[in-house]
Amino acid sequence: MFQNGIADIFKRLFSRTKRSEENILLATLKRLSDDLRPHNSHWADVLATFHAKAESEFSGGFQVGQRYLLAREIEGIFGGMGSLNDIEMPEGCQRMKCELFAAVKNVLRLYWRELGRPSYNLQVSLHPIGATVRLMPGKVRWYNRDESPVVVGDTPSVRSETWRVVSIDGNDITNMPSYLIQRENAFMGARHESLELKT
Repeated sequence: MFQNGIADIFKRLFSRTKRSEENILLATLKRLSDDLRPHNSHWADVLATFHAKAESEFSGGFQVGQRYLLAREIEGIFGGMGSLNDIEMPEGCQRMKCELFAAVKNVLRLYWRELGRPSYNLQVSLHPIGATVRLMPGKVRWYNRDESPVVVGDTPSVRSETWRVVSIDGNDITNMPSYLIQRENAFMGARHESLELKT
C-alpha cells in the first residue's frame, strides 16, 4: 500500500511537470511566431502552424508517442540548410529562438522517459571546461535524432586520443550531461558517460 502511494505521488508530480513544460513550449512557439512576423512571415506561419497542432494534441489527450513525434518535428526546424537557424532575425527573436529550442528539448526528455527509454536522474561531477578527456570504448557517445545510438569504437586510435572539453551543453534526451569536445580542428558532442578524465 505504501509503495503504491509513493508511485501515485510521483505519477502526479510527473504529470504536472509535463503539463508545465508543454505550456512553456506552446507559449514560446506563439511568442516567437508573433514577434518574427514583421521580419519573416514564412517562418512565422511555420511556427504558428506548429503552435496550433501542438495545442490541439496537448489538450486533446493524444498519446505520448504522438506528442513525441510532434516534438521531434519541431526540433527538426533547427537543423540543416534552410532551417530556422539560417535566417536573420532581431536580437530579441534570437533569444526567443534559443528559449524555444530549450523548451523542445525539455518536453522530448519527458516524453522519452515516459516511453520507457533510458533516462537518468544521477548527480554527477561535471568535467570542467578545459579538462583533458578520453572517449570510453563501448559507451554511447550520442543519440541521433532518429534515436540510433552512436557508440564509441574500440580501436587503438580511440584509446590513445585525448580531447579537450570546450563547453558543457546541458543534458541530452536521456537526461545525461553532454559536452562539446575538441581535438585539433575536430569538434563533436559527447555524453558524460562516454568520457573519462585523463589523469
